[in-house]
Amino acid sequence: MEGITAAYTQEKAGYEAMSAEMDKTKAEFTVFERKDIKLKEDIKHIKAKDKKLKETIVKEKEKADKARESIPKQVPTLCLCLSACVHCVDMHLASSLCVAEC
Repeated sequence: MEGITAAYTQEKAGYEAMSAEMDKTKAEFTVFERKDIKLKEDIKHIKAKDKKLKETIVKEKEKADKARESIPKQVPTLCLCLSACVHCVDMHLASSLCVAEC
């Protein structure tokens, strides 16, 4: 009977050690599983952000291209406006000199 009790005690100690190891492993697995879920969510968020930024880049390039195309069209108008402004300034200076001379 003592042999059976000793064998039972030895098996029970082995089972308890294995059970404790299993509980520890389950806890570690839960931690790793949480980290895995968080990393997957982070990757999903980063991919969505990357996609949005790429779309923004395309839109901004389109805006820049349109602005670049409109520059040659605006140059003659701007030159006319500039020459008109210069003419107005010249006229203003001429009239100021005339008033000063009088």
